[in-house]
Amino acid sequence: MESTSRDETLQITIDPDTNLSHFRVLSEFKQEKKGGYVQAKVRFPNVQNLKRIEVTLVKQSSGDRNRFEQHPNILHISEFNRKRQKGSGQMSKDDNVVVLNVVDHGQNLKVAEENHKYLLRNGQAQILGDSAWNPEAGILELSHKGLLLTPVKPQTKKTDRDHIYADNADTCSFRIVWLKVTAHYADKSSIWNVSNEPVVDGVRM
Repeated sequence: MESTSRDETLQITIDPDTNLSHFRVLSEFKQEKKGGYVQAKVRFPNVQNLKRIEVTLVKQSSGDRNRFEQHPNILHISEFNRKRQKGSGQMSKDDNVVVLNVVDHGQNLKVAEENHKYLLRNGQAQILGDSAWNPEAGILELSHKGLLLTPVKPQTKKTDRDHIYADNADTCSFRIVWLKVTAHYADKSSIWNVSNEPVVDGVRM
């Protein structure tokens, strides 16, 4: 079983213009990319033997300020270079964590498509931008030039067919959001941290 610990040297720097609590609806992505991407840089203290990176949205656990739980809203991956506008497939509850595999001895990243079955697979879509991964500096870039992530809320309208995993509309009421990143290593250990300032309705606390 993997051991996990919070590590303050895993640094998450969010651009002031990023609004984590502004959630789009999945149906907006049916024909084209819509913007509203998370703008952030994640610096890893150690990339040696780094095997997997996970990125997700979290909320603070009730009654414990040092614990974080999965936020009901999720991060949608947009392809960096989509040549055919086929639209995104159906998301599911298993898509609530963005999973990146570190390959080629730490030199490159690949989105784990088995964890994101909604991604296009026409052979012409470049998922990651050229700035997504800097192995020498140990930096993951979330941006329009790197990995494109957009906060998406679960569907609550009865007319919406893009069912995700919300059991009721109350799950959309959480307005305090952190970005959490976890690094998994070959020795089964892992470290994680959250963005240093939560976002409430687009305002840093």
